[in-house]
Amino acid sequence: MFPFVYGFTWDLGNIIFLGLFFTVVTLIMITLIRTAIRSMRTMTPEHISEFQWHAGFEELPASARLCRHALTGEAPGRRCNNAFACDHCQEHLRFQHMRESASNAPLPQTSQPFQAATDRFYHRGHTWVRPEADGTVTIGLDPLASRLLAQTDGEVLPESGSAIHRNGNGWFVKKGNGEIVVLAPVSGTVVEAGKAEDDWKLRVKPNSDESMEPLLQGEEVNAWLRGEFERFQRLLAVPTVGATLADGGVPADDLASVIPAGMQEQVYADMFLQP
Repeated sequence: MFPFVYGFTWDLGNIIFLGLFFTVVTLIMITLIRTAIRSMRTMTPEHISEFQWHAGFEELPASARLCRHALTGEAPGRRCNNAFACDHCQEHLRFQHMRESASNAPLPQTSQPFQAATDRFYHRGHTWVRPEADGTVTIGLDPLASRLLAQTDGEVLPESGSAIHRNGNGWFVKKGNGEIVVLAPVSGTVVEAGKAEDDWKLRVKPNSDESMEPLLQGEEVNAWLRGEFERFQRLLAVPTVGATLADGGVPADDLASVIPAGMQEQVYADMFLQP
């Protein structure tokens, strides 16, 4: 039926068949090309960041994917299957309704390795977000991350006017020969970058549709930080390290100093949610 097949002849039947065949192939190719062009136009940096985050989420350690309602004891051991997108999670809404209809008894008090400020929200990548009166938000490192990155070799912060996207690259921290990516906790436009002496890193104008719902707040935060410090200790898995982590129950100021040299890359990747 094709010219390169032995015995092919240019009769009317074969000509009609070839015409139909190549017409169908051409239509398929045109459709594929149009689809590819349309996809490329819609693949904004925000979409790319979101795709990369969702693609790598399942590769994160199970201990790093605890549901926020597991932190407060409402769903012990539950893992998040929604990439921490609580604003699009029906289970989150259900647990919230249960919490609102239940008593407001406080959680049992346990030892806290860190005390988180209550005027801000917290992202699982170890950053905090503080809403400001002018509609911007200020972003900084949480108490655990501040100790993990107490001694660095510099930072690369985005310039004013740059766009950042939640769960995408926020900024980079240089440490030795490596580079640590700190995830952006919100999507928006950078208004200002902090200086080395500041206790914050970025001031951002959030996108108009940006929601704080996926971020931790209230009683969830200290429970999460406590669990993250325990996860950090388990990651080290070196018996001689444990005694140097804390003094009188307070974590060491420079936690990086207790990470064995050969483990630093993996520990930082796990703690800062790099799959």
